[in-house]
Amino acid sequence: VVDKYGDYLVVQCLSLGIHQRKKQIVADLVRLFNPKGIYERSDVAVRTKEGLPLEKGVLYGEIPTEILVTENGLTMSVDVVNGQKTGYFLDQKENRFAVRRYASGGRVLDCFCNSGGFSLNAATTAKEVTAVDVSELALANVKRNAELNGLTNIKTEQADVFELLREKKKAG
Repeated sequence: VVDKYGDYLVVQCLSLGIHQRKKQIVADLVRLFNPKGIYERSDVAVRTKEGLPLEKGVLYGEIPTEILVTENGLTMSVDVVNGQKTGYFLDQKENRFAVRRYASGGRVLDCFCNSGGFSLNAATTAKEVTAVDVSELALANVKRNAELNGLTNIKTEQADVFELLREKKKAG
C-alpha cells in the first residue's frame, strides 16, 4: 500500500515478497515522485502470519508531525505516525462527500469516527454531529480538523461504541 499526502508518502508492506523488496520500492518511489519524506506503517498484525516483525518509521527524508490535505473542500490534518493504518482512509473520499446529502439538516452520530472525515463532511450540512471513538488521539484529531474548518457543530465523545449503542437503545 502506498498513500500519497501531498509531498509525503506512507507505505505499508503486508507480505514477505513486498517486504523483501522494500528498499527497491522506496528507491523507485523517490525516483518517480521525489517526495519530501516516506514513512512506513507496517505495524499491522497480519505481518506476523508471514513471520515478519511489526515496523514503523521514516524510510526517506523527513515526516512532519502534521500533514494537511484538502479533501472535498475541507482541510484535514493527517497523523501518519500515530493514526490508523496509513493515517487516513483515502479510498473513502466519495463516501465522505456523499454523507452530506444524507446529513442535511439532521443530527448525526458518527461511530468509530477515527479522525473525523465523515463527521466533518456531515457537519457541512447537519445541525449537529457527535463523533464517537474509543481513541483519545482520534478525538483530538477530530477537534483539530473541526477547528481547521471553522466547524462548531461537532462534539466528541470517547466511548466503546458497542456499549454506547446498547445504552442509547435502552434509553430509547
